[in-house]
Amino acid sequence: MIFNDARLKIERANHHINCAKTRIARMHETDTARIDVNEKTGGEILTHDFTDATAFDDIALIVGDAVHNLNCALDYTWLQTIERFAPSLVKDRAKFPVHKTINEVQGSLAKAEVDTICQNLYRFMLDAIKPCEGGDHAIWPIHSLDNRDKHRLLLPVLSQATLTGIRVVDEHGETWPGFGATAAFQRPPYIIAYERGIHVKDKGKITAQIAVQNGKLGYPVLIPESLMTYAHFILRTVELFEAFGELGASPI
Repeated sequence: MIFNDARLKIERANHHINCAKTRIARMHETDTARIDVNEKTGGEILTHDFTDATAFDDIALIVGDAVHNLNCALDYTWLQTIERFAPSLVKDRAKFPVHKTINEVQGSLAKAEVDTICQNLYRFMLDAIKPCEGGDHAIWPIHSLDNRDKHRLLLPVLSQATLTGIRVVDEHGETWPGFGATAAFQRPPYIIAYERGIHVKDKGKITAQIAVQNGKLGYPVLIPESLMTYAHFILRTVELFEAFGELGASPI
């Protein structure tokens, strides 16, 4: 039992994830650096920024598309499963059952009488899939992100920047590696202020980690790394459902 529709959605999600990776690389190519002088202290100020003005909005849209396709893969998987094992649950808007706690998942399945219609599917969802926060690695994050994207663009798309390759010259003419502060999640520009007498010889370059923050998750979703992981686990979920179907589970 192969869920081709779900697999196609995952393939499309992986395409978007690769597009996000490419878009981030293009953004990094527009890194520019300038040196200003602090009028009050006389010290130099090194500022790095991206001239790519649309990068963050573009990445947000691409991420939203990837997340939606992964969530659709789950919905398709659920629909094909209940068409076979619990046809009375089939509706135009049949959604993969995802809830915050396993008790809520259990209650939702019981309310739909899945435990009565197909006990094997009921136990499979609770014991193997666990579609809740703290259960499956990807189902809850993808569900949460897709819900947010339906109502509001997945912004802010933030970056954690590391400045590398900086070299400075002190007042005695000695050359030192300049520190590359790792900024908290924020939008550029990224600024390092030096004491008077320190001259920036090499401005270095910026490497920014892109992320989406969602208060519901409580942690940043790294782009593309987290999405790649989620796509892997969503595919694993589809494979588990395919195996469940091959076992010939029968309604009771």
